[in-house]
Amino acid sequence: MRLLALALCLIFSSHMFAADTIDTRRKQLNDLVSEYWEYNLKVNPVFASIIGDKRYNDQLGDTSAEFLKKESVKQREYLARFEAIDTTGFPQQEKLNKELEIREIKRDLGFYELKLWEMPVSQISGIHIQAPQLVTILSFETVKDYTDYISRLHELPRVFDETMDNMRLGMADGMMPPKFLLEKAVDQTNDLANTPVER
Repeated sequence: MRLLALALCLIFSSHMFAADTIDTRRKQLNDLVSEYWEYNLKVNPVFASIIGDKRYNDQLGDTSAEFLKKESVKQREYLARFEAIDTTGFPQQEKLNKELEIREIKRDLGFYELKLWEMPVSQISGIHIQAPQLVTILSFETVKDYTDYISRLHELPRVFDETMDNMRLGMADGMMPPKFLLEKAVDQTNDLANTPVER
């Protein structure tokens, strides 16, 4: 009888321990997902503004080679932390959360390692397109929204310099878009520069 009671106690304890470790690991994953989300909003302030988070509404973000290098180190740290979480016993949705986060981080690291950031200007993307479009994708509801936008305009010279620096690195590394695409980017920029202020 005592052996039966002891066996039942051990079985009950093992189930309780297993449930506890699953709950601990689930919390670890959910906390990490939240942390990574907050980190992304901080380093991508324009995206944060677009989705309605105005904490970084006066910033454009850093696109310098130095920042991107530090960012790649940070991304590798997040990747290791996500991969270290054992999702055995997790609901399928939470397992998928981990898989998607890992996929996103690996994609971003691939972008960095391939040096695609050394080609920041094309006929479909680049600061020459993003800067004019910015005002059309932000919300302006308060005086602070307007002063934040002005602060962002003051950051444009820095972002242009960072873009040109990255393009020079691309030239040195042989990372160049096709000539005919860059010619279109020049045409787009000239069209914007020659557009009457009223428009």
